[in-house]
Amino acid sequence: MSRTVAVVLTVVTSLVCGLSGVAVLVIGGLAILGARVREQFEQISQSLDPAYVAQPAAEGAGAMTFLTLCLGVLLLLVPVIVGVVSFRASKPNPSPSESSYNPPPASQT
Repeated sequence: MSRTVAVVLTVVTSLVCGLSGVAVLVIGGLAILGARVREQFEQISQSLDPAYVAQPAAEGAGAMTFLTLCLGVLLLLVPVIVGVVSFRASKPNPSPSESSYNPPPASQT
């Protein structure tokens, strides 16, 4: 694999997987913040209105948030792994000064 292919592969996976991984992490972080805001809102509402009945949280919401964060981390690791593997497998193109040209042996007369 040439260096050009390695660079292109790394850039494409960074754009596709890296940006989507950041977006998924942001969504997971907002879900965590949303859960905390909801808890605070329910505490305030109960203190202001004793007749307020808290709505039950959705089943499995915490597990989905955890899975979302894990998916975001995995998506961020994909470009790193692709970059390391592709650059390790790529061979640099030999420059003309480093070519294996051996001049013919001088004749001994």
